[in-house]
Amino acid sequence: MSRKIFLKNYPFFHWLKLSVSDLEKILRCKDEKGNSPNFLQSQSCLQICEIIGKVSFPYKSTKTLQTESYIEKKSRRLHVCTLNDIKPELSVKKFFEIYFPPLYSQYFELIWDTYRNGHIHLFRPKYYKHFPTDPKKDGIWTKYNLSELIFGVLYTELDKLDNTETFERIKNKHLHINIIADKKNSIHYVFYLCPQMVYKDLLIGIKKYKRDLHKKRALQKQFLMGNKIYTQSTRLEWGKDRKYSRIESKLEKEAQTKLTSFNKLEGMIYKD
Repeated sequence: MSRKIFLKNYPFFHWLKLSVSDLEKILRCKDEKGNSPNFLQSQSCLQICEIIGKVSFPYKSTKTLQTESYIEKKSRRLHVCTLNDIKPELSVKKFFEIYFPPLYSQYFELIWDTYRNGHIHLFRPKYYKHFPTDPKKDGIWTKYNLSELIFGVLYTELDKLDNTETFERIKNKHLHINIIADKKNSIHYVFYLCPQMVYKDLLIGIKKYKRDLHKKRALQKQFLMGNKIYTQSTRLEWGKDRKYSRIESKLEKEAQTKLTSFNKLEGMIYKD
């Protein structure tokens, strides 16, 4: 991608830089007792992954990217084609497949439904319920008479991941099933996601993506389309949608009142 095109679409990368910076602050946040907002941390990581995935690979179906004609058609009906029209199970999964370690795409459905959807809509991870159907196929679930897989958020201090031993220990738990025994010696299977590991992998993924964006024309075309949709998604078009008409009227009255007050104040200042 030429520098001219890159700078033309710089607002997206500027937003991305600010978002990643804010994400780091969230990941470092903890109270005086050492507790951190684990659920918010994992939610924030996946939200950034969702935006960059949708802009990079704006799929509307399994084989089709968003097109100019599709955007125009949506624009006539809904005024704008938004990021909501892009399927995350296609776009984000595609970004994971190319720019993240293999486990992210292998467990994508579990990660997305459990952590992203769970945290945003339920404020906690979802649970995985298993109903045995065939003992030969159900394997370990039937053997231990398990019906539930627990999902947890694993916290570690961001700076500690620079230590090789700590990094390997967390890596072996992150996106893996861990066997945990409670005080009654009951076995539980826990699937962990570590937000700090997602952050590290996200930084590497963004760096690889930017490098490919300068070289691959097909990726540039997809990005330009995704960026156009991303830009449209950030504005409201007054006067074209009934649901905004009352709000617009109130805002207009308030603006007029503020302008009148401002003009009076300005007149007083000049008189003085």
